[in-house]
Amino acid sequence: MNFGLLLIPNRKIIEIVHLSKQAEESGFDYIWIADEDFYRDVYITLTAIALNTSKVKLGPGCTNPYTRHPAITALTMATLNELSDGRAVLAIGRGGLNILNPLCIDISKPLSTLREFIDVFRRIVKGELVDYEGKVVKLRGVKLAFKHISRIPVYMASMGPKTLRLAGEIADGVLLPSVPSEYVKVALENIKEGCARSGKELKELDIACSVISSMSSSREKAFQLAKPYLVYCLAVMPDQVLESVGMSRRDVMPIVKALPNEKKAVEEVTDEMVKKFAIAGSMEDCMKRIKEYIDAGITQLVFSAPLGEDMGRTIKSLGIELSRRFR
Repeated sequence: MNFGLLLIPNRKIIEIVHLSKQAEESGFDYIWIADEDFYRDVYITLTAIALNTSKVKLGPGCTNPYTRHPAITALTMATLNELSDGRAVLAIGRGGLNILNPLCIDISKPLSTLREFIDVFRRIVKGELVDYEGKVVKLRGVKLAFKHISRIPVYMASMGPKTLRLAGEIADGVLLPSVPSEYVKVALENIKEGCARSGKELKELDIACSVISSMSSSREKAFQLAKPYLVYCLAVMPDQVLESVGMSRRDVMPIVKALPNEKKAVEEVTDEMVKKFAIAGSMEDCMKRIKEYIDAGITQLVFSAPLGEDMGRTIKSLGIELSRRFR
């Protein structure tokens, strides 16, 4: 069982580096940096982390196939992989509308785009000279101008049936974003179906799940810390995910209607929603929730900020408990 930490670069890079170092020292296996909104650049942030850590695997969690050409992403990731001595991993997904909509980017044909992106990315990273004429991706005579010998695992960030099946077919891992433990079993069935298309077994993939996590001695405080981060997750949550915990689109419509007034939207996030979609409460409460995700079948649990009022202390305490109970 592996454990990861997902950080949003909404704070100074030096602070993110400090938290990443603490996570590595506390036994975490992965550091994922979100590539969303107009926060600090994901790859500059990852570079700083790579220079200040030595063991954790690290990568964007996740980036999108639209704002950067796959050849440029391949070049960037190969460079990060060289710098980090083979620790780079890539998570790719359709991408958040909070960055794609303002850029007026066409996000049609997401399945074809992801399939072609991953194909081109892998071939360039392997050092091939690539000509490509896809439905979406096109390039002529692209080849890395330096030798890159280490493989970079590719995860697909997805939660819908079609993308999960595609992930099972072509990816090395899956990053489930903010889904409840009840939905993991549904996701695994779709991933397994995709694996069968390419003659793989489910056990060959790393099944990671990112969950908004908030820990405090005060359950009320932990829930309040989690709610602002749940707003946007719940507003765009697919119907099939909501249904896995007995909810429907009607339950989250008050949140949708309140946006973009975030303060008002937070007031519409109930404690019951926090219980279903987050890992929140005391450390003991959170350990029980963690076990639910592990029992559901994931192989990497990724804790997504806020974590706690003192993130560094919470990361350290969490690392100790994870090692004691689940290693």
